[in-house]
Amino acid sequence: MGRWLLPLLPLLLAGCSWTGDAFYTARDAQIAVAAGDYLTSDDHGAPGRGDRIHVAILPDGMTSFAPAEGGREESLVGFVALGPDRHYFIMWVAKLDGEEAPAGETPYGLVEALPGGRYRLYLPDCNRDRAVAVAAGAVPTSAGAQPDCRFPDRAHLEAGFAAYVRGTNESMELIPAPPPAS
Repeated sequence: MGRWLLPLLPLLLAGCSWTGDAFYTARDAQIAVAAGDYLTSDDHGAPGRGDRIHVAILPDGMTSFAPAEGGREESLVGFVALGPDRHYFIMWVAKLDGEEAPAGETPYGLVEALPGGRYRLYLPDCNRDRAVAVAAGAVPTSAGAQPDCRFPDRAHLEAGFAAYVRGTNESMELIPAPPPAS
């Protein structure tokens, strides 16, 4: 997810995220984030790093995130609705900066659709959100210095996210970007 994900990369790469096998494929992918350019902000809607990212929906249904000004590889994610209201979507990271997720270690997150074309991105942390993950059937595993909360299957992952959305969680927002100045 390019530079806009750099503040969250330690969760994915340090081994303290919610992970599992690749429970979803491009056939499952749904549109959760509209194509276009976005700015990032902190979890209170205030400008954070303010990175500008470009979101594109690919023909297979997957979503590409890349820095709008280039310089890094694109990241490829898929989304599947968590519940029939399509307010929350489970996100799986198929490629991060052009690198595929290792087998059995697909990172998962959550996206919330907000009014005004905004989106809130959550990446659960196995340390901070361990009780929710374990209650849903995840098993903490040693992955470097930090544990992953590894889910055994799709049903347990979905149960974990259903419980996770009822808490107060750290997040980052995507805000529609104004057109670049000419």
